[in-house]
Amino acid sequence: MNKQKKLQHHKNIATGLLLLMLCIYITVVFLLKSHPQLSFLGYIKAFTEAAMVGALADWFAVTALFRKPLNLNIPHTNLIEQRKKDIGDNLGVFVVDNFLTPQQIRPYITNINIASFLINWLSNDKNKSFITDNASQLLKNLVDNHKNTIETHIISQFPPIIPTFIAQTIAKKVTEGLNNYVITLANNPTELNNTVEKLIHQLKTNEALQHKMNKWVQKMAYQFVLKNRTEVSTLISSTITNWEGRALSEKLELEVGKDLQFIRINGTLVGGLVGLLIYTLTQFL
Repeated sequence: MNKQKKLQHHKNIATGLLLLMLCIYITVVFLLKSHPQLSFLGYIKAFTEAAMVGALADWFAVTALFRKPLNLNIPHTNLIEQRKKDIGDNLGVFVVDNFLTPQQIRPYITNINIASFLINWLSNDKNKSFITDNASQLLKNLVDNHKNTIETHIISQFPPIIPTFIAQTIAKKVTEGLNNYVITLANNPTELNNTVEKLIHQLKTNEALQHKMNKWVQKMAYQFVLKNRTEVSTLISSTITNWEGRALSEKLELEVGKDLQFIRINGTLVGGLVGLLIYTLTQFL
């Protein structure tokens, strides 16, 4: 049963319960007219009467969230469509303030174990073959695309006493050597395969390297999340705001409407019990 059918099924139950109370109420009213001596019918009448009031009140409350009850322009109805922007803004702030705080994300980020993931991933022969087959091109692209970044990083490692032109020359030589090494690997599959195998073995056996890798990834993830908290809030807010109001109401009703029908059911039963209690107490006054 899909969500739409489940929603309609629970709506039918809540509405059916209301109609049942109505039928019992009408029956009891006629019975009281013809048999007024049957005092117990008064209790049934009180229960069904209050149950209908509770059912109708909760039907109105639930319906007013998603649309105008009976299509009447009653204030503070069709709330989701009318307050769409506020819902988006508040939901964005709520998610950021309650799920993306340093205290909330730190336990999850400290559990990130990228080294273990890579070891397991590389244990698969297909994945290992993929790395071997594509490593040369990936490395070449990496060097080509980040040549200036690599040179700048190398230059920054020299002390100020070293002339700039010397640092630049060395950085250029290192970059060229790295590029030549990548080309050599690409032209020598056996050497490339051996290099990849050595790297995989080192990752599996070097716990210090695993720890360093995990700490680096955790640090990057932590900084990335904190840096982009505002963007997450904006994304949630803008996404909801850009939804068509009617569509948003229908989406939310489809997700939570089934559970809201229990409010109608409980309102019917609780209303009936309260009415019965009041009627019973009244008999002793």
